[in-house]
Parts: sequence; C-alpha cells; structure tokens
Amino acid sequence: MLPKIKLHPDVPYEFYSMTGIITPGRYPGKWDGLAVHHTVTDGARFFTTRAQEEALIKAINADHIRQGYGGFGYQAIVFPSGAVYVDNICDYARAHVANHNNHLVGIAMACDASYREPPPG
Repeated sequence: MLPKIKLHPDVPYEFYSMTGIITPGRYPGKWDGLAVHHTVTDGARFFTTRAQEEALIKAINADHIRQGYGGFGYQAIVFPSGAVYVDNICDYARAHVANHNNHLVGIAMACDASYREPPPG
C-alpha cells in the first residue's frame, strides 16, 4: 500500500503518496494555475479499497505511456472515497495540458464527468 501523508488534523481527506508507482516527472515547473481533469473512468465510483484505487493509477500511467506521454499526467488524483493521491506537486511538471504543463498543476477526479456532474465528494 502507498504511504499516507500527514496533514493538518482538521483536513477531512486522506492523502497518499503515489511516488514510486508512476513514471517520475521530467522537468521542474513554476505554478500559477490549476487544471482540473476527469479520468473518464465511470467505474471509479465503485472502487472501495486502496488497492483498487492504486490499480487505476497504475492503469492510467500505463495508458498514458502507450499514448506516447511520459506517464501519469497529473500531480494528484481524487477518488470518490475522499482519498487523494499526490506526486511531488511542487517539484515536477506532468503532461496534462499541451503547452501549459510548466505552469499548471494537474488534478484529476476519478470519474466520468463528460455526461454528468462529478460526485460531490
């Protein structure tokens, strides 16, 4: 299982480091904005275990490599369970918005928001 990251006790979400299961970032970034994505993975709402969430992260990483990108394209992914997985948010850029990766942090929601609103969580 991925290591849990300790934050302020009032933060209601659980944060985990996904460093080590995704391809490392290639170049440093300087952030001035945020891009929110969705994974187009509607089944994510049925994931009930950390192992299932980690399997989706690994599958997205492999799929992005197959498409010719450098691997998992986001600095963080949020699941309906409330778990948030992060990877060096302040250190390295990831490939998620063409020509804007060096200044935008990419956050993915594990859901398909193309035909309905994302879940409230």
